Amino acid sequence: HFVGLKNYTRVFTDKFFWRALWNTIRIWGVNIVLQLGLAFLLTVVFSDIKYKFKGLPVFRALYYLPNLIAATSVAFLFKTLLDWRYGTFNQISGTAGSVIAVISAWMWFGNSFIMLMAGVQGINKDYFEAAAIDGAGRWTTFGKITLPLLKPIMLYVAITSLIGGLQMFDLPFLMSEKTA
Repeated sequence: HFVGLKNYTRVFTDKFFWRALWNTIRIWGVNIVLQLGLAFLLTVVFSDIKYKFKGLPVFRALYYLPNLIAATSVAFLFKTLLDWRYGTFNQISGTAGSVIAVISAWMWFGNSFIMLMAGVQGINKDYFEAAAIDGAGRWTTFGKITLPLLKPIMLYVAITSLIGGLQMFDLPFLMSEKTA
C-alpha cells in the first residue's frame, strides 16, 4: 500500500514534532555557544605566541577526554548527580534542557578545541611576524589575522555540531525520568 507523501504531511502537522524540534534547537543553541566559546577562548590563550605553555599535550588530552566517554556513562553519571532525592546537584534539575546542553558542551568542547588549535597552528607564522613588525597589537592581530583565517574551521565545527545536535537522542532519553 503506497502512502505517497502522507507521512511527511502527518509529521509537519504534528504538534509534538514541532515541540521536539524547538527543544532540540534550544539545546543545540546553548551547546554551541558554550562549546565553541570555551574552545575558542582556550585556543586563544594556549596559542598566544608570547606565552609558551608547557604541558600543552596534557591539556589537550584532558580536554578531549570527555569526548571519549560513552554517552550512556555520562548520562548515568549526571542523572545520578541530578537526582531529585539523592543527587548532589538536585537544585538545578528544573532546567533539564539547559543541563543537557551544558553536559553536551562539556562532552564535545574538547573536539572543538582540538580543531581550533590545529587551525591556529596551521596559520603561517609569517603573518604574525609581519603584524608584529608593523606594530599591530595582540587584539589587532587576533581580529585581522587569526579570526578571519579560523572562520572556515569555526563554520565546520558549527555545522558538525548542528548535525550532532539534530541527531541527539541518547542524553535526553537516558536522563529523563521516564526511562527509570
